Amino acid sequence: NGDLIPRTEIKNEDVSELTRKLDTLKKENFELKSEFKDIRDLVRNTRIVFKTISKSETEQASVLVKLSQDIQALKEQLEQKEKEFAKRQHDYELIREVVEEKQLECGTREARMAELETAMERNHDAILTLEGMIERHVFQDWHALIADWQSPNLGRDAAVRRLVHDRLARGEGIPDSCRGPVWYILSGAQQLKSRFETTDRLYFALLEKESASDKWIAKDVERSFPNREFRVRMNQNGRLEALSNVLKAYSNWDVNLGYCQGLNFIAGMMLLYLDQEHAFWLLVAIMHNYKLVGLFQNKSPILPLYMNNFDLELQLNFPALHAHFKAETLSPMMYLTEWLTTMFVYNLPRDSVARIWDLFLHQDGPGVLFRVGLALLSIHEAGLMYEGLEDILTTLKREVKKVSPNAVVLTAQTLKLSPATIDALDSIEVYWEASETSMGLVSSYIPKSR
Repeated sequence: NGDLIPRTEIKNEDVSELTRKLDTLKKENFELKSEFKDIRDLVRNTRIVFKTISKSETEQASVLVKLSQDIQALKEQLEQKEKEFAKRQHDYELIREVVEEKQLECGTREARMAELETAMERNHDAILTLEGMIERHVFQDWHALIADWQSPNLGRDAAVRRLVHDRLARGEGIPDSCRGPVWYILSGAQQLKSRFETTDRLYFALLEKESASDKWIAKDVERSFPNREFRVRMNQNGRLEALSNVLKAYSNWDVNLGYCQGLNFIAGMMLLYLDQEHAFWLLVAIMHNYKLVGLFQNKSPILPLYMNNFDLELQLNFPALHAHFKAETLSPMMYLTEWLTTMFVYNLPRDSVARIWDLFLHQDGPGVLFRVGLALLSIHEAGLMYEGLEDILTTLKREVKKVSPNAVVLTAQTLKLSPATIDALDSIEVYWEASETSMGLVSSYIPKSR
Protein backbone atom coordinates (compact mmCIF):
# COMPACT_ATOMS: atom_id res chain seq x y z
CA ASN A 1 0.00 0.00 0.00
CA GLY A 2 1.52 3.25 -1.04
CA ASP A 3 0.07 5.03 1.89
CA LEU A 4 1.99 2.88 4.34
CA ILE A 5 5.27 4.14 5.67
CA PRO A 6 8.12 1.68 5.61
CA ARG A 7 8.45 0.01 8.94
CA THR A 8 11.86 1.52 9.55
CA GLU A 9 10.40 4.88 9.06
CA ILE A 10 7.32 4.56 11.26
CA LYS A 11 7.18 7.10 13.97
CA ASN A 12 5.38 6.96 17.26
CA GLU A 13 2.88 9.57 16.21
CA ASP A 14 1.94 7.52 13.22
CA VAL A 15 0.95 4.40 15.24
CA SER A 16 -2.49 5.69 16.09
CA GLU A 17 -3.16 6.60 12.54
CA LEU A 18 -1.92 3.24 11.36
CA THR A 19 -4.01 1.46 13.98
CA ARG A 20 -7.01 3.41 12.82
CA LYS A 21 -6.32 2.51 9.20
CA LEU A 22 -5.81 -1.14 10.18
CA ASP A 23 -9.14 -1.21 11.96
CA THR A 24 -10.68 0.40 8.92
CA LEU A 25 -9.12 -2.20 6.67
CA LYS A 26 -10.25 -5.05 8.96
CA LYS A 27 -13.74 -3.67 8.96
CA GLU A 28 -13.71 -3.29 5.21
CA ASN A 29 -12.24 -6.75 4.89
CA PHE A 30 -14.99 -8.16 7.16
CA GLU A 31 -17.61 -6.36 5.14
CA LEU A 32 -16.10 -7.66 1.95
CA LYS A 33 -16.05 -11.19 3.33
CA SER A 34 -19.64 -10.84 4.43
CA GLU A 35 -20.64 -9.45 1.07
CA PHE A 36 -18.70 -12.24 -0.61
CA LYS A 37 -20.48 -14.79 1.52
CA ASP A 38 -23.83 -13.23 0.70
CA ILE A 39 -22.97 -13.23 -2.99
CA ARG A 40 -21.75 -16.81 -2.75
CA ASP A 41 -24.97 -17.87 -0.97
CA LEU A 42 -26.98 -15.98 -3.53
CA VAL A 43 -25.12 -17.72 -6.32
CA ARG A 44 -25.67 -21.07 -4.60
CA ASN A 45 -29.35 -20.35 -4.08
CA THR A 46 -29.63 -19.13 -7.63
CA ARG A 47 -28.11 -22.35 -8.87
CA ILE A 48 -30.55 -24.34 -6.67
CA VAL A 49 -33.48 -22.32 -7.94
CA PHE A 50 -32.27 -22.76 -11.47
CA LYS A 51 -31.93 -26.49 -10.99
CA THR A 52 -35.37 -26.60 -9.37
CA ILE A 53 -36.87 -24.56 -12.18
CA SER A 54 -35.16 -26.73 -14.72
CA LYS A 55 -36.43 -29.87 -12.98
CA SER A 56 -39.93 -28.38 -12.60
CA GLU A 57 -40.00 -27.46 -16.25
CA THR A 58 -39.02 -31.03 -17.11
CA GLU A 59 -41.67 -32.47 -14.84
CA GLN A 60 -44.23 -30.01 -16.16
CA ALA A 61 -43.32 -30.99 -19.66
CA SER A 62 -43.74 -34.63 -18.67
CA VAL A 63 -47.08 -33.87 -17.03
CA LEU A 64 -48.20 -31.95 -20.07
CA VAL A 65 -47.27 -34.89 -22.26
CA LYS A 66 -49.18 -37.23 -19.95
CA LEU A 67 -52.19 -34.90 -19.92
CA SER A 68 -52.11 -34.70 -23.66
CA GLN A 69 -52.08 -38.48 -23.87
CA ASP A 70 -54.94 -38.74 -21.39
CA ILE A 71 -56.95 -36.14 -23.25
CA GLN A 72 -56.38 -38.02 -26.46
CA ALA A 73 -57.44 -41.27 -24.82
CA LEU A 74 -60.55 -39.59 -23.44
CA LYS A 75 -61.34 -38.19 -26.85
CA GLU A 76 -61.06 -41.67 -28.29
CA GLN A 77 -63.26 -43.06 -25.51
CA LEU A 78 -65.76 -40.28 -26.06
CA GLU A 79 -65.86 -41.05 -29.74
CA GLN A 80 -66.38 -44.74 -28.91
CA LYS A 81 -69.14 -43.91 -26.43
CA GLU A 82 -70.77 -41.61 -28.95
CA LYS A 83 -70.77 -44.46 -31.43
CA GLU A 84 -72.19 -46.85 -28.81
CA PHE A 85 -74.81 -44.29 -27.80
CA ALA A 86 -75.79 -43.79 -31.41
CA LYS A 87 -76.12 -47.55 -31.83
CA ARG A 88 -78.12 -47.90 -28.64
CA GLN A 89 -80.31 -45.00 -29.62
CA HIS A 90 -80.94 -46.78 -32.90
CA ASP A 91 -81.68 -50.03 -31.04
CA TYR A 92 -83.95 -48.16 -28.64
CA GLU A 93 -85.94 -46.72 -31.52
CA LEU A 94 -86.30 -50.18 -33.01
CA ILE A 95 -87.35 -51.66 -29.68
CA ARG A 96 -89.76 -48.79 -29.04
CA GLU A 97 -91.38 -49.42 -32.39
CA VAL A 98 -91.65 -53.13 -31.56
CA VAL A 99 -93.07 -52.34 -28.10
CA GLU A 100 -95.64 -49.98 -29.55
CA GLU A 101 -96.57 -52.63 -32.06
CA LYS A 102 -96.84 -55.26 -29.33
CA GLN A 103 -98.88 -52.88 -27.18
CA LEU A 104 -101.30 -52.47 -30.02
CA GLU A 105 -101.40 -56.24 -30.40
CA CYS A 106 -101.94 -56.64 -26.64
CA GLY A 107 -104.74 -54.13 -26.73
CA THR A 108 -106.31 -56.04 -29.58
CA ARG A 109 -105.80 -59.33 -27.77
CA GLU A 110 -107.20 -57.94 -24.51
CA ALA A 111 -110.26 -56.76 -26.36
CA ARG A 112 -110.49 -60.18 -27.97
CA MET A 113 -110.02 -61.86 -24.58
CA ALA A 114 -112.81 -59.74 -23.15
CA GLU A 115 -115.03 -60.80 -26.05
CA LEU A 116 -114.06 -64.43 -25.50
CA GLU A 117 -114.70 -64.19 -21.75
CA THR A 118 -118.12 -62.75 -22.46
CA ALA A 119 -118.75 -65.54 -24.96
CA MET A 120 -117.46 -68.11 -22.48
CA GLU A 121 -119.78 -66.75 -19.80
CA ARG A 122 -122.71 -66.97 -22.23
CA ASN A 123 -121.65 -70.48 -23.18
CA HIS A 124 -121.23 -71.40 -19.52
CA ASP A 125 -124.72 -70.14 -18.78
CA ALA A 126 -126.03 -72.00 -21.80
CA ILE A 127 -124.26 -75.17 -20.69
CA LEU A 128 -125.70 -74.86 -17.20
CA THR A 129 -129.15 -74.27 -18.66
CA LEU A 130 -128.87 -77.27 -20.96
CA GLU A 131 -127.46 -79.45 -18.18
CA GLY A 132 -130.33 -78.36 -15.98
CA MET A 133 -132.84 -79.21 -18.69
CA ILE A 134 -131.23 -82.61 -19.25
CA GLU A 135 -131.08 -83.29 -15.51
CA ARG A 136 -134.71 -82.30 -15.08
CA HIS A 137 -135.62 -84.79 -17.76
CA VAL A 138 -133.35 -87.54 -16.41
CA PHE A 139 -134.28 -86.91 -12.78
CA GLN A 140 -137.96 -86.23 -13.19
CA ASP A 141 -138.71 -88.29 -10.09
CA TRP A 142 -136.36 -86.10 -8.03
CA HIS A 143 -137.91 -82.88 -9.27
CA ALA A 144 -141.41 -84.22 -8.71
CA LEU A 145 -140.48 -85.21 -5.18
CA ILE A 146 -138.99 -81.83 -4.25
CA ALA A 147 -141.56 -79.70 -6.04
CA ASP A 148 -142.87 -78.43 -2.67
CA TRP A 149 -139.45 -78.35 -0.98
CA GLN A 150 -140.15 -75.00 0.71
CA SER A 151 -142.95 -76.53 2.80
CA PRO A 152 -142.52 -78.95 5.73
CA ASN A 153 -143.24 -82.55 4.75
CA LEU A 154 -141.74 -85.37 6.80
CA GLY A 155 -142.68 -88.09 4.33
CA ARG A 156 -141.06 -86.24 1.47
CA ASP A 157 -137.95 -85.55 3.53
CA ALA A 158 -137.55 -89.24 4.34
CA ALA A 159 -137.93 -90.15 0.65
CA VAL A 160 -135.32 -87.56 -0.32
CA ARG A 161 -132.90 -89.00 2.23
CA ARG A 162 -133.35 -92.47 0.78
CA LEU A 163 -132.67 -91.22 -2.76
CA VAL A 164 -129.56 -89.36 -1.59
CA HIS A 165 -128.36 -92.38 0.36
CA ASP A 166 -128.67 -94.63 -2.71
CA ARG A 167 -126.76 -92.21 -4.96
CA LEU A 168 -123.99 -91.65 -2.44
CA ALA A 169 -123.70 -95.42 -1.94
CA ARG A 170 -123.10 -95.74 -5.69
CA GLY A 171 -120.36 -93.11 -5.53
CA GLU A 172 -122.55 -90.49 -7.19
CA GLY A 173 -123.57 -87.03 -6.04
CA ILE A 174 -126.93 -85.31 -5.77
CA PRO A 175 -128.11 -84.10 -9.22
CA ASP A 176 -126.81 -80.55 -9.53
CA SER A 177 -130.18 -79.15 -10.61
CA CYS A 178 -131.69 -80.52 -7.37
CA ARG A 179 -128.89 -79.62 -4.96
CA GLY A 180 -130.26 -76.41 -3.51
CA PRO A 181 -133.66 -77.81 -2.45
CA VAL A 182 -132.15 -81.16 -1.39
CA TRP A 183 -129.50 -79.48 0.77
CA TYR A 184 -132.23 -77.36 2.31
CA ILE A 185 -134.22 -80.48 3.18
CA LEU A 186 -131.25 -82.48 4.47
CA SER A 187 -130.02 -79.65 6.72
CA GLY A 188 -133.26 -79.16 8.63
CA ALA A 189 -133.33 -75.52 7.52
CA GLN A 190 -137.08 -75.65 6.84
CA GLN A 191 -137.76 -76.79 10.40
CA LEU A 192 -135.64 -73.93 11.74
CA LYS A 193 -137.42 -71.41 9.53
CA SER A 194 -140.85 -72.70 10.55
CA ARG A 195 -139.93 -72.67 14.24
CA PHE A 196 -138.58 -69.12 14.35
CA GLU A 197 -140.97 -67.42 11.94
CA THR A 198 -144.55 -66.55 12.81
CA THR A 199 -146.45 -64.24 10.50
CA ASP A 200 -143.38 -62.08 9.82
CA ARG A 201 -140.56 -63.03 7.49
CA LEU A 202 -137.69 -63.01 9.95
CA TYR A 203 -134.95 -62.84 7.30
CA PHE A 204 -136.16 -59.54 5.90
CA ALA A 205 -136.72 -58.18 9.41
CA LEU A 206 -133.06 -58.94 10.17
CA LEU A 207 -132.00 -57.05 7.04
CA GLU A 208 -133.73 -53.90 8.25
CA LYS A 209 -131.52 -53.75 11.34
CA GLU A 210 -128.14 -52.09 11.33
CA SER A 211 -125.22 -54.47 11.75
CA ALA A 212 -121.96 -53.75 13.54
CA SER A 213 -120.30 -55.93 10.87
CA ASP A 214 -121.47 -53.97 7.81
CA LYS A 215 -118.07 -52.49 6.93
CA TRP A 216 -116.31 -55.87 7.26
CA ILE A 217 -118.96 -57.55 5.15
CA ALA A 218 -118.68 -54.89 2.43
CA LYS A 219 -114.90 -55.35 2.39
CA ASP A 220 -115.02 -59.13 2.11
CA VAL A 221 -117.89 -59.51 -0.37
CA GLU A 222 -115.67 -58.36 -3.25
CA ARG A 223 -113.04 -60.92 -2.22
CA SER A 224 -115.32 -63.92 -2.17
CA PHE A 225 -114.02 -65.44 -5.41
CA PRO A 226 -111.79 -68.48 -4.90
CA ASN A 227 -111.69 -69.21 -8.66
CA ARG A 228 -112.83 -67.88 -12.03
CA GLU A 229 -116.02 -69.93 -12.25
CA PHE A 230 -117.06 -68.73 -8.82
CA ARG A 231 -116.32 -65.12 -9.79
CA VAL A 232 -118.32 -65.33 -12.99
CA ARG A 233 -121.34 -66.87 -11.31
CA MET A 234 -121.25 -64.58 -8.28
CA ASN A 235 -121.32 -61.56 -10.59
CA GLN A 236 -124.56 -62.79 -12.15
CA ASN A 237 -128.19 -62.44 -11.10
CA GLY A 238 -127.50 -60.02 -8.27
CA ARG A 239 -125.65 -62.60 -6.21
CA LEU A 240 -123.13 -60.11 -4.78
CA GLU A 241 -125.89 -58.02 -3.26
CA ALA A 242 -127.59 -61.19 -2.08
CA LEU A 243 -124.33 -62.33 -0.43
CA SER A 244 -124.05 -59.04 1.43
CA ASN A 245 -127.65 -59.40 2.59
CA VAL A 246 -127.22 -62.97 3.80
CA LEU A 247 -124.10 -62.09 5.79
CA LYS A 248 -125.76 -59.03 7.31
CA ALA A 249 -128.86 -61.01 8.30
CA TYR A 250 -126.69 -63.71 9.87
CA SER A 251 -124.63 -61.14 11.81
CA ASN A 252 -127.91 -59.83 13.27
CA TRP A 253 -129.12 -63.38 13.93
CA ASP A 254 -126.07 -64.45 15.96
CA VAL A 255 -125.13 -61.14 17.54
CA ASN A 256 -122.33 -62.60 19.68
CA LEU A 257 -120.53 -63.91 16.62
CA GLY A 258 -121.52 -61.25 14.11
CA TYR A 259 -119.51 -61.74 10.92
CA CYS A 260 -116.27 -63.72 10.51
CA GLN A 261 -114.13 -64.37 7.45
CA GLY A 262 -114.96 -67.73 5.94
CA LEU A 263 -118.71 -67.21 6.17
CA ASN A 264 -118.57 -65.26 2.91
CA PHE A 265 -117.29 -68.32 1.02
CA ILE A 266 -119.83 -70.66 2.62
CA ALA A 267 -122.77 -68.31 1.96
CA GLY A 268 -121.49 -67.62 -1.58
CA MET A 269 -121.55 -71.36 -2.34
CA MET A 270 -125.15 -71.57 -1.11
CA LEU A 271 -126.21 -68.67 -3.34
CA LEU A 272 -125.16 -70.66 -6.40
CA TYR A 273 -128.06 -72.99 -5.61
CA LEU A 274 -130.62 -71.02 -3.58
CA ASP A 275 -132.19 -67.57 -3.35
CA GLN A 276 -130.92 -65.35 -0.55
CA GLU A 277 -133.66 -66.05 1.99
CA HIS A 278 -133.30 -69.82 1.78
CA ALA A 279 -129.50 -69.51 1.62
CA PHE A 280 -129.67 -67.64 4.93
CA TRP A 281 -131.66 -70.42 6.60
CA LEU A 282 -129.31 -73.04 5.18
CA LEU A 283 -126.38 -71.07 6.65
CA VAL A 284 -128.14 -70.96 10.04
CA ALA A 285 -128.74 -74.72 9.86
CA ILE A 286 -125.14 -75.55 8.97
CA MET A 287 -123.71 -73.26 11.61
CA HIS A 288 -125.95 -74.38 14.44
CA ASN A 289 -127.43 -77.78 13.56
CA TYR A 290 -123.96 -78.99 12.61
CA LYS A 291 -122.17 -76.91 15.27
CA LEU A 292 -119.70 -75.26 12.90
CA VAL A 293 -120.31 -71.92 14.60
CA GLY A 294 -117.82 -72.98 17.26
CA LEU A 295 -115.02 -72.82 14.70
CA PHE A 296 -115.48 -69.06 14.46
CA GLN A 297 -116.06 -68.03 18.07
CA ASN A 298 -113.31 -66.65 20.28
CA LYS A 299 -112.29 -68.90 23.16
CA SER A 300 -114.45 -71.73 21.87
CA PRO A 301 -112.95 -75.16 22.67
CA ILE A 302 -114.22 -76.58 19.39
CA LEU A 303 -111.39 -75.40 17.10
CA PRO A 304 -108.61 -76.80 19.35
CA LEU A 305 -110.66 -79.98 19.73
CA TYR A 306 -110.85 -80.33 15.94
CA MET A 307 -107.12 -79.67 15.53
CA ASN A 308 -106.10 -82.20 18.18
CA ASN A 309 -108.37 -84.94 16.89
CA PHE A 310 -107.41 -84.38 13.27
CA ASP A 311 -103.77 -84.70 14.30
CA LEU A 312 -104.71 -87.95 16.05
CA GLU A 313 -106.42 -89.29 12.91
CA LEU A 314 -103.42 -88.32 10.79
CA GLN A 315 -101.13 -90.24 13.14
CA LEU A 316 -103.39 -93.31 13.15
CA ASN A 317 -104.01 -93.41 9.40
CA PHE A 318 -100.72 -92.10 8.00
CA PRO A 319 -98.01 -92.42 10.70
CA ALA A 320 -95.08 -91.78 8.36
CA LEU A 321 -96.66 -88.60 6.99
CA HIS A 322 -97.55 -87.50 10.52
CA ALA A 323 -93.93 -87.99 11.61
CA HIS A 324 -92.70 -86.03 8.58
CA PHE A 325 -95.08 -83.15 9.30
CA LYS A 326 -93.92 -83.10 12.90
CA ALA A 327 -90.28 -83.02 11.81
CA GLU A 328 -91.11 -80.05 9.57
CA THR A 329 -92.94 -78.34 12.49
CA LEU A 330 -96.19 -78.40 10.49
CA SER A 331 -99.33 -78.51 12.61
CA PRO A 332 -102.94 -79.00 11.39
CA MET A 333 -103.68 -75.40 12.42
CA MET A 334 -101.53 -74.23 9.48
CA TYR A 335 -103.75 -75.76 6.79
CA LEU A 336 -106.84 -77.34 8.36
CA THR A 337 -108.30 -74.09 9.71
CA GLU A 338 -108.79 -72.68 6.23
CA TRP A 339 -110.28 -75.95 4.97
CA LEU A 340 -112.80 -76.12 7.81
CA THR A 341 -113.81 -72.45 8.11
CA THR A 342 -114.61 -72.26 4.39
CA MET A 343 -115.88 -75.87 4.14
CA PHE A 344 -113.30 -76.32 1.35
CA VAL A 345 -114.94 -73.64 -0.83
CA TYR A 346 -111.73 -71.60 -0.88
CA ASN A 347 -109.48 -74.55 -1.71
CA LEU A 348 -111.36 -76.82 -4.12
CA PRO A 349 -113.38 -76.40 -7.35
CA ARG A 350 -117.14 -75.97 -7.06
CA ASP A 351 -117.99 -79.47 -8.29
CA SER A 352 -115.69 -81.02 -5.66
CA VAL A 353 -117.15 -78.82 -2.92
CA ALA A 354 -120.69 -79.73 -3.99
CA ARG A 355 -119.92 -83.45 -3.69
CA ILE A 356 -118.35 -82.90 -0.25
CA TRP A 357 -121.39 -80.94 0.92
CA ASP A 358 -123.64 -83.78 -0.29
CA LEU A 359 -121.85 -86.07 2.17
CA PHE A 360 -121.65 -83.44 4.90
CA LEU A 361 -125.38 -82.70 4.91
CA HIS A 362 -126.49 -86.32 4.53
CA GLN A 363 -124.08 -87.93 6.96
CA ASP A 364 -122.33 -86.80 10.12
CA GLY A 365 -121.30 -83.27 9.20
CA PRO A 366 -117.89 -82.43 10.71
CA GLY A 367 -116.77 -86.05 10.48
CA VAL A 368 -117.04 -85.75 6.69
CA LEU A 369 -114.79 -82.68 6.75
CA PHE A 370 -112.23 -84.70 8.72
CA ARG A 371 -112.32 -87.55 6.21
CA VAL A 372 -112.03 -85.19 3.23
CA GLY A 373 -109.00 -83.51 4.81
CA LEU A 374 -107.39 -86.90 5.38
CA ALA A 375 -108.29 -87.93 1.83
CA LEU A 376 -106.47 -84.91 0.37
CA LEU A 377 -103.38 -85.77 2.42
CA SER A 378 -103.63 -89.41 1.38
CA ILE A 379 -103.82 -88.55 -2.33
CA HIS A 380 -100.71 -86.37 -2.09
CA GLU A 381 -98.84 -88.43 0.52
CA ALA A 382 -96.10 -89.72 -1.80
CA GLY A 383 -95.06 -86.21 -2.85
CA LEU A 384 -95.53 -84.61 0.56
CA MET A 385 -93.08 -87.06 2.13
CA TYR A 386 -90.22 -85.45 0.17
CA GLU A 387 -91.18 -81.81 0.63
CA GLY A 388 -90.14 -79.20 3.16
CA LEU A 389 -92.49 -76.95 5.10
CA GLU A 390 -93.01 -74.26 2.45
CA ASP A 391 -93.50 -76.77 -0.38
CA ILE A 392 -95.96 -78.76 1.72
CA LEU A 393 -98.07 -75.67 2.35
CA THR A 394 -97.94 -74.81 -1.37
CA THR A 395 -99.08 -78.32 -2.29
CA LEU A 396 -101.93 -78.19 0.23
CA LYS A 397 -103.04 -74.84 -1.15
CA ARG A 398 -102.61 -75.32 -4.90
CA GLU A 399 -102.20 -78.94 -5.89
CA VAL A 400 -105.32 -80.09 -4.05
CA LYS A 401 -107.36 -78.04 -6.54
CA LYS A 402 -106.36 -80.47 -9.29
CA VAL A 403 -107.78 -83.58 -7.65
CA SER A 404 -110.97 -84.84 -9.29
CA PRO A 405 -114.22 -84.77 -7.29
CA ASN A 406 -114.57 -88.56 -7.53
CA ALA A 407 -111.05 -89.10 -6.19
CA VAL A 408 -111.68 -86.83 -3.21
CA VAL A 409 -115.10 -88.23 -2.31
CA LEU A 410 -114.39 -91.90 -2.91
CA THR A 411 -111.13 -91.74 -0.94
CA ALA A 412 -112.91 -89.94 1.90
CA GLN A 413 -115.63 -92.60 1.99
CA THR A 414 -113.04 -95.36 2.49
CA LEU A 415 -111.54 -93.70 5.56
CA LYS A 416 -112.85 -94.41 9.05
CA LEU A 417 -112.49 -92.22 12.11
CA SER A 418 -111.31 -93.61 15.42
CA PRO A 419 -113.76 -94.06 18.31
CA ALA A 420 -111.89 -91.32 20.21
CA THR A 421 -112.54 -88.78 17.45
CA ILE A 422 -116.17 -89.86 17.05
CA ASP A 423 -116.64 -89.43 20.80
CA ALA A 424 -114.98 -86.00 20.64
CA LEU A 425 -117.27 -84.87 17.82
CA ASP A 426 -120.28 -86.20 19.71
CA SER A 427 -119.16 -84.24 22.76
CA ILE A 428 -119.71 -81.03 20.81
CA GLU A 429 -123.45 -81.69 21.09
CA VAL A 430 -123.09 -81.83 24.87
CA TYR A 431 -121.09 -78.59 24.86
CA TRP A 432 -123.70 -76.76 22.85
CA GLU A 433 -126.63 -78.09 24.81
CA ALA A 434 -124.91 -76.99 28.00
CA SER A 435 -123.89 -73.51 26.84
CA GLU A 436 -126.22 -72.42 24.02
CA THR A 437 -127.84 -69.71 26.14
CA SER A 438 -124.51 -67.85 26.28
CA MET A 439 -123.87 -68.00 22.54
CA GLY A 440 -126.22 -65.24 21.44
CA LEU A 441 -128.62 -67.48 19.58
CA VAL A 442 -132.02 -66.11 18.73
CA SER A 443 -133.63 -68.96 20.64
CA SER A 444 -132.63 -71.98 22.67
CA TYR A 445 -133.65 -74.43 19.95
CA ILE A 446 -130.89 -76.95 19.35
CA PRO A 447 -131.94 -79.75 16.98
CA LYS A 448 -131.14 -83.28 18.07
CA SER A 449 -128.47 -85.31 16.30
CA ARG A 450 -129.70 -87.16 13.28
